Amino acid sequence: MLKKDYFKGLISGALLASLLTGAVFAQNIEKTVTAAYKNIQIFVNGSEIKPTDANGNSVEPFIVNGTIYLPVRAVGKAFDKSVKWDANENTAYLDEVPEKVKKAPEVGDVIGDPRSYKGINYEHYGIYIGDNKVIHYMTPNNSGKASDAEVAETTMDGHFDKDKMFVLKFDKEKVFNPEETVKRAKSMLGEKKYNLVTDNCEHFALWCKIGVRKSYQVDSLTPDQLSLLKSLSELIGSGMGI
Repeated sequence: MLKKDYFKGLISGALLASLLTGAVFAQNIEKTVTAAYKNIQIFVNGSEIKPTDANGNSVEPFIVNGTIYLPVRAVGKAFDKSVKWDANENTAYLDEVPEKVKKAPEVGDVIGDPRSYKGINYEHYGIYIGDNKVIHYMTPNNSGKASDAEVAETTMDGHFDKDKMFVLKFDKEKVFNPEETVKRAKSMLGEKKYNLVTDNCEHFALWCKIGVRKSYQVDSLTPDQLSLLKSLSELIGSGMGI
């Protein structure tokens, strides 16, 4: 069993590729190692974590030269981090997932609205700018098509359900202040670069608040789910979330 403090110390040693073959990659150098599999169990705060790969298949931790290696996705799950793997850069990103808080929005807040499209649950995001107004990706003609989407300023009415909506709570040291957040949102008014997978409403809202275009919803998808989403988006031209 691995306790939480020990588990934290293993993050830097977690392997990102070929967990089952024993091949280790670093700086484009391939090395063959001997890995010992001993049915290692991981417990965090008394709860067992069962490591899986991006598609939900079980992945077993292993030992190489006395060091235990854990899959990064298990590390992220244990500490409520989003996990994204950039194959082009051979880089893994573990990020804090902001808390969703039910409260009245304040100027500069990232607000989210739970929705459903053809049985798929998702969340629509925008930046609250005060006076019941929000800046977000939407389709002026209500077509719902990605090609029609643009960043616009609207009222909350008809776009964000005040009974269901929430506010994302971030670490204050990592975000722009309300004034700068709103300024960044306004600077994007009229933008028409919507892409369901790479530049959706969440990408926009988080860029305004934390300076990074990312989507926790997209990052949480398995490769198979992401491939399906891309195919559906291309097939029907959907702008889910707008």
